[in-house]
Amino acid sequence: MFFPHDLTTFQRRLFLILCGLALSSPPLLSHDFWLEPRHFQIDAPRAMPVYAMVGERFEGEPIVPAPRLLASFDLVSAGRKSPVLRPPATAIAGLAPLKTKGLHVLAYQGNPSFIELRPAAFHRYLEEEGLTEVLAHRRRNGDQDKPGRELFSRCAKSMIVVGDPTPIQDFERPVGHRLELTPRTNPFLIEEGKPVMIRLSYEGQPLSGALVVAIHRDQPRAPVSARTDAAGEVALPMDRAGAWLVKTVHMVPYANRAKAEWESVWASLTFMRE
Repeated sequence: MFFPHDLTTFQRRLFLILCGLALSSPPLLSHDFWLEPRHFQIDAPRAMPVYAMVGERFEGEPIVPAPRLLASFDLVSAGRKSPVLRPPATAIAGLAPLKTKGLHVLAYQGNPSFIELRPAAFHRYLEEEGLTEVLAHRRRNGDQDKPGRELFSRCAKSMIVVGDPTPIQDFERPVGHRLELTPRTNPFLIEEGKPVMIRLSYEGQPLSGALVVAIHRDQPRAPVSARTDAAGEVALPMDRAGAWLVKTVHMVPYANRAKAEWESVWASLTFMRE
């Protein structure tokens, strides 16, 4: 493997990951992307390091997204957006200046990247992510033996609470991502017997029929999942305290078929339950 001569050890690891993506490795494409602050809940305002994570089942490695892949990276507080600081030459993706008590939402949106998968690998990927309509479309059109040519992009959110999470209401406020997971009930507090309600929107409209998966950090191999209803909402029995990752993927036909047949958007949401 050839490495540019000026890469650090960490950058070489990232280079290998990106090369794997370019070579269409199915496990790497199926890796999730999420944001992870050093702490999800703190008592007083301060600057918070934030990691961009790639992995599976809420287990992964930090990466630093390349500038060309970054469309936006903001901190949203009380409806106001400010850019997350991006320190150079560190393993952290950003530094979030938490200046007030209350809810702060980290919001990352990436630019599209192209990937091509062999037919069997693309089929497995569609099955794993619950993209049944795309599978059915390929079968109807006799495309099972054709490679999957796709543009994919990432939308990731993470919620940080400064102070008491009990009175927080802003959790229902969307940040405007193309594909977005937004809680409808307070995700920070466990009410016995009550699920967490999540709304999924695509380009600002409710998205029905999408598979939404929630993974607890301490039970990564026991996810809970359901498909969104006609209102784009899903009820997930997330009755365990600790850190949670909620994720989904949406795929649509791509208009410029000379470039790709499909376009997917991946969304994730992380937070801590008490």
